[in-house]
Amino acid sequence: MNKALLIGINDILKIIIIFVLGTLTVSCSDELSNSKAEKIISDCLEKNPRRETVTFQYGERLIFNKNKEEFKKLKELEKSGYLKIDSLGVGKVSYYGKYPKYNIELLEKTKEFIIEQTERSNKQYVKLLAFDYKIDEVKEVHEIPSMNAAEVRVNYKKVNITPFAILGNKNTTDFKIEKLGFTKTSNGWRYCD
Repeated sequence: MNKALLIGINDILKIIIIFVLGTLTVSCSDELSNSKAEKIISDCLEKNPRRETVTFQYGERLIFNKNKEEFKKLKELEKSGYLKIDSLGVGKVSYYGKYPKYNIELLEKTKEFIIEQTERSNKQYVKLLAFDYKIDEVKEVHEIPSMNAAEVRVNYKKVNITPFAILGNKNTTDFKIEKLGFTKTSNGWRYCD
C-alpha cells in the first residue's frame, strides 16, 4: 500500500478516536447545562403535568355583588355550550339583603375538563383545567458546588388552553418564569424525584 495513503488513514482514525472520546467526555460531564436541565424538567412534566386550574360553585347559587364579574364569564361559557344557567328568582340573605339566585348546571362538554368535584357546607364546587404549562426554555443555570445544588431559571408557556381559563384571575400572560432547585446526586442531577 502507498505509504502516504496509510499515513492519511492513520490520521483519520486518530481524529475519529479523539472526536469519540471528546463526545463521551462532554456527554458524561457532571455540569448541568441548559439542555440537560430542560430534559430533566420535561421528563418531570411528563410524570406530573404542571396545570393551572379554576374552581367555582355550581348548582343553586346566589350571585353576590363580589361575584358579578365571575358570573359574566359563566354566562359566556353558557353561550359556548359548557354550562346551563337558569334563574331561580331572588334569594334573601338575612342582614345582607336580596340577591339573584341561579341554578348552574355542568353540561356534557364540560366533563373532559373536570379535575375534581367537591361539596363544602352544602355547596357544590368543581375544579376544572384552565391550561397546562410546557417548558419553553431554560434561561439560566447557576450551579452551587458547595451544596451539590443548582438554581435553574425556567420560562414556561401556556399550552392546551381551555375555555375555562377565562375564570382564572392569576397570571394573564402567556408565560411564567420560575426558579427551580436541582440536587446533584451520585446518579446525576435531580429535580422532581
